[in-house]
Amino acid sequence: MKNILLFVSFFCCQFSLASNTDTLIKGHSLIGKTVITPDFTLVVGGIHDSYSLSPTYKAVDATLITLDNRTSTSAFPTKGLYTKDILPPNSKLKVKKVYRSKPSLIRSIFAGDTFFAITSDINGKDYTVPVHQDEVFFELNGCKSKLCKNWRQPLKSIQHLGNKEFNIQITYFLLDKEGMVIFKNIRPPYPEGMLNRSRKNLISFLKNKKISIIDINKHHPFVSIKVSRLEYGDLFLNFENLKIKSVSLLNN
Repeated sequence: MKNILLFVSFFCCQFSLASNTDTLIKGHSLIGKTVITPDFTLVVGGIHDSYSLSPTYKAVDATLITLDNRTSTSAFPTKGLYTKDILPPNSKLKVKKVYRSKPSLIRSIFAGDTFFAITSDINGKDYTVPVHQDEVFFELNGCKSKLCKNWRQPLKSIQHLGNKEFNIQITYFLLDKEGMVIFKNIRPPYPEGMLNRSRKNLISFLKNKKISIIDINKHHPFVSIKVSRLEYGDLFLNFENLKIKSVSLLNN
């Protein structure tokens, strides 16, 4: 019995050291305000980054990430993330609460406090969104980059389809034998081995997600697939790891 109590005490101590402490900020200037999504915004489950140890953040488990936020962030932690929904531009959300999340004693050496808001749509669904300098939907360049515009275009074109699947072509980066992206201009024909290793992770991802593969081009770095909006969101979240260069909408 004594050993069990020691184990429980040790586990609770470890948990308290690992978890963040969330403090509700009463009277914050954002509370009660209506905020508007600046562009297509992914609702992401699985929690990510420094917020993953916040008990409040984890309880909601619906993080808002705009196209601009994602494409402007390198080394984005995608493990365990999945798309729950995609909100259209100009979606109205009301800020209900704002929290300060303080890291544990050990983690505070490496990370500072973070701030986030809990917002709600007209149907009462709650979403968390990071707060930067008393702003939500902190945009870095407003989706003006070529990469951001590329991922946005298919979403704009298929809005009328609702939740129906649509066809896209993925262009992936070519990789050398060490798995590094080849930036110098290489003209076809491309070696079969180069194409195989360059799309290996992408094909594995598609098969694991049970995404329909229409065609794998044997001569060029193209893969054609049929996806749902949520599957498209998952590809977008993981585009760096999958070495996706660009996407384009096919005839639907």
